[in-house]
Amino acid sequence: MVYSVLNMSTACFDAMLYGFSQALLEIFMQVTKNVRTRPRVLLLMDDSDDQFTIKQWLSANYDVSISTAEEFPDDNDFDLYMIDSRRVAPIRQKIRQLQDNAKPLYLPTMLVNTDKDEFSEDDDSINDIFHLPIEENDFNRRVNNALKLRAYSQDNRAIELQRKRLMQAVESASDAIAIVDKNRRVSYANKTFLKLYEQLSGETDVHKIPDKFFSESILGELFAESTQYDTSFRSEVELTLKSGHAIHLLVRLDHLFDDTNIENVVLTCTDITGRKILEQEAQVQRVLAEALRDTATALTSTLNLEVVLDRILANLDKVIPHNSANIMLIKAGA
Repeated sequence: MVYSVLNMSTACFDAMLYGFSQALLEIFMQVTKNVRTRPRVLLLMDDSDDQFTIKQWLSANYDVSISTAEEFPDDNDFDLYMIDSRRVAPIRQKIRQLQDNAKPLYLPTMLVNTDKDEFSEDDDSINDIFHLPIEENDFNRRVNNALKLRAYSQDNRAIELQRKRLMQAVESASDAIAIVDKNRRVSYANKTFLKLYEQLSGETDVHKIPDKFFSESILGELFAESTQYDTSFRSEVELTLKSGHAIHLLVRLDHLFDDTNIENVVLTCTDITGRKILEQEAQVQRVLAEALRDTATALTSTLNLEVVLDRILANLDKVIPHNSANIMLIKAGA
């Protein structure tokens, strides 16, 4: 008994310790995330006084790190590089490499110059140049603009990555998906829809759905019917493939508006043939069970042989397709 209680206490303590450690980890991750939301600036200055002033201006809104040409990082862990023009020559190639690696993200590099004759303004790795001395407000405005451009590029990359993931999901979907405009032209069809068209048309190596497809097929009729509704429209249809096999589809049509407010319809076809077969088999079993119950009831509820035989024949008609049937009563020895 004592061992059981001790064992239970140890288990409870372990559970509490695990929960506490998970909570601490979550807090740490959140704090780290909040800290890293501030843009990071790498400052490489030759003059200590200029470095102190610029760092003081930047530190109010950004995380600032100090570097030298010898310690200039190889990995891109910063949002902006601010470099003294007298120190840019030995790291110019490294800056270009960092910017190339960051693409399509915009990685701004600003040059701080104290002598206008010391550098070429045609250098494409330098995004902005300002000369000391400079007003603090002007300095902050230019830094803010550079980081805004980087933020825009980060947002664009996130949108592009999201778009690619969405397209990968749509392309790999088991459902046949197409986008059809109001003139019944297919502007997009995923691989499954192209395969469906191949099976319906008998054509091979299909890369585009012809315009006439939605004018001549039952899907075109559903498309016309869906335009009468403001919301999603769905229907079950049976189509015959060129092979002669029939398939059942659940067709969904959803309205879509693009940037120009032109109405399109997203057509999604789900193959429900397997489900239909199971439903039909289940229906056959239900009918058979009902016929057997009714026959058993007839046998036990009446002594009238004609009634019993009629019920048997009636139930037989429900479960076995036939043109005619009879029941023969044969006497023993006949």
